[in-house]
Amino acid sequence: MIKLLILILFVLVFIPIPLKIKINYINKTFSLKIYNLNVINKINLKNNKPPLEGKKKSSFLINNFKVNLKSLKKLKFKPRIKIRVKLIYGLDDAAYTAITYGLIPTLSTFIFALIKNIFVVKKKELHVKPVFNSFYFNLEISSIIYISLAKIIYMYIKLFKHS
Repeated sequence: MIKLLILILFVLVFIPIPLKIKINYINKTFSLKIYNLNVINKINLKNNKPPLEGKKKSSFLINNFKVNLKSLKKLKFKPRIKIRVKLIYGLDDAAYTAITYGLIPTLSTFIFALIKNIFVVKKKELHVKPVFNSFYFNLEISSIIYISLAKIIYMYIKLFKHS
């Protein structure tokens, strides 16, 4: 019985568990699913305005984020991630849609570089489809994060030391 408990504890701590996350944003409606469970279901973002925050608080958060990002780059054991991004968008003008279609791959490499600081990216896919002469925005991000409890504890200890 004790051997079985030790084996279960070993599996829970050291074997990575896949965490499936899916984020949808369609026509100002946001939803977040984890293992097909609606964590945030259809929050309407049409009239919600965030409160204005002071400059001191935002500069503190930005500086703290920079310190944590630098310390995350140095970590040896990072969780693995597979990510797929599907973007269907359209602006009212076809010229603006074509210009942004050229800028999106540049922006995506910057975002994937930020993700690479936190995770080991095993697979990444970006599918962009422009819709000309109509206003439309659909963003779907689905990812699988392989994370174990031991990696979470290791990352927490390293971040706690640096801050």
